Amino acid sequence: MDKIIGFFIVLFFLGVAFTLIEKRFAANKHKKVFRKSWKLDFFYFLFNPSVGEFLKKASAFIVIVPLYILVVGEIPTEETFQQGFGPLGAQPLWLQAIQILVIADFIGYWTHRRLFHTSPRYWKIHAVHHSSENLDWLASARLHPLNEIINTLVFAVPLVLLGWSPISVASVTPFLILHGLMLHANVNWTYGKLRYVISSPVFHRWHHTKINEGGMKNFAGLFPIWDILFGTFYMPKGQYPQNFGIDENMPESFKGQMLYPFKKNL
Repeated sequence: MDKIIGFFIVLFFLGVAFTLIEKRFAANKHKKVFRKSWKLDFFYFLFNPSVGEFLKKASAFIVIVPLYILVVGEIPTEETFQQGFGPLGAQPLWLQAIQILVIADFIGYWTHRRLFHTSPRYWKIHAVHHSSENLDWLASARLHPLNEIINTLVFAVPLVLLGWSPISVASVTPFLILHGLMLHANVNWTYGKLRYVISSPVFHRWHHTKINEGGMKNFAGLFPIWDILFGTFYMPKGQYPQNFGIDENMPESFKGQMLYPFKKNL
């Protein structure tokens, strides 16, 4: 019960803070606070940290444990998962955290680009996230659980099996969550010269536009260097994206969006 109360307290303060920030630094000045589909996105905000998180952890456990036994030759203990093993797990936790952030973001870039935006099958999963036409901090939670399960498995399996300590990223998890919310916020922040170092709201908002605008650009989650290196960086100076969403018809209900990836035709 305390955790539930704590969650709603945090959610309340996040709502107040982001509402004030988006009002002061709005990229799209015509967006309303209680815009269309805010109730749907709010439900996602409740669903993913609870049911979605459980499904993600259960899937990771089911996949990683058998592979760990096969690769390492022993049944993993809780200490093994927390501390890691081998040369990589013996490194200082702060160094492991940096390595994991860089490697996971590199893997995430290619998963995002080549899997979710190239494969029609996986695009239908990712399209749920892109379906919001009123992009703001709350819309960041609109994610199909399969989207999160795939993301987790793609980078968690190799990192854990190579010996890195999952606990090493625990200290930066609050930053990653807040960063993800900020990326979708309706603000005009580009971070100036740091735009090439860390992804900004404007950087990511271009990614949420239609394909003929910037929808096939800016795939990095944290470090834009991947987009710069591989030719997908897009941030036209002095311009802010205004039109978001997808071309296909996405159901407006939570149930419809959960079933959408399983439809035979787009």
